[in-house]
Amino acid sequence: MKRTAKHGEAQQWIMAHINYDGSDCLIWPFSGNGHGYGRVWSGGKMRLVHRIMCELTNGPPPKPEHDSAHVCGKGHLGCCHPKHVFWKTRSENLADRLRHGTMIRGEATPNAKLSASDVLAIRETKGVAQKDLAERYGIARSTLNQIVKHKKWRWL
Repeated sequence: MKRTAKHGEAQQWIMAHINYDGSDCLIWPFSGNGHGYGRVWSGGKMRLVHRIMCELTNGPPPKPEHDSAHVCGKGHLGCCHPKHVFWKTRSENLADRLRHGTMIRGEATPNAKLSASDVLAIRETKGVAQKDLAERYGIARSTLNQIVKHKKWRWL
């Protein structure tokens, strides 16, 4: 379990590692946000360490809505290597997450009611009212409609 940083210790660690040049990921040694990402108080608010590192090494984001994305795919493990983070749009970051295999979707999500085979079966079913199909699978009719129209589970 990661420990809580003492006052000023986290900021000192960041500044001591801003020029880190190792080849492996640089893992945040202190507590994080519950999803593996390091965080620290900075400027009067809680901020993600990899975003601070990205600002220090790459300058401010092109637009406030840009993400600090990990090229290593290990941000969820606490990587804050200054050479592993770059500014990307949200769609670019999501594409990276798919490529890295770190995006949870489909039946891997904790609250999934359907499997991939269920979704495919729903799409292949003909002549059954959507109300009845939704009831059979225990999902809302609106969800079933979005599945049929490929708005949900669109990668299948």
